[in-house]
Amino acid sequence: MLDKVPHIFKNGFNSEILNLKPLLWSGFGIVFLLYVIVTFILLYHWRNYSLHNKRVIIMETVYFTVSIMALLTIVFALLLI
Repeated sequence: MLDKVPHIFKNGFNSEILNLKPLLWSGFGIVFLLYVIVTFILLYHWRNYSLHNKRVIIMETVYFTVSIMALLTIVFALLLI
């Protein structure tokens, strides 16, 4: 029966054979690229189509604060893997 089990699962999971770190960093790179694109679009619309009042400044501050915290959380989680 054990002859049919793939080699990586015979003695438990071997993380050296299946290295997910480059795949996870690539996924983060794609997410970060999408974040940058969405950020540029939002900033363009907020600056060109708003009334330039205090709400826009508050929106930008909240957006960047939450975004930076989320991105740093992802980076720290990936560094711990």
